[in-house]
Amino acid sequence: WNSKEVMVVRKISTQQWTEPTHGTAYQVNDNLGDGVVVYHGNASGYNDLNLTSSTIYNYKLYSINNSYYSSGAELSASTQSKNNDHFRSFAEGDWTTLG
Repeated sequence: WNSKEVMVVRKISTQQWTEPTHGTAYQVNDNLGDGVVVYHGNASGYNDLNLTSSTIYNYKLYSINNSYYSSGAELSASTQSKNNDHFRSFAEGDWTTLG
């Protein structure tokens, strides 16, 4: 809002939150307790990639005003099991064969 930035912190659901320190500027990949800053900017969307399968992640979104942070909004998401991932390849010469 009003050209302010947002910071997104991700942690595994069993880990604890550590709140950001007011007046401290954080960048992507900075650790924040058990969490890690995965986004810092003002885009309207973000895709979090390279996650571990079968894992529940918690996210906390903070609005930022001159390195001062809101109380944050929490959400969670889970990744599917890699055992459910199926790919088809032409290695067998047949696109209908799972490989």
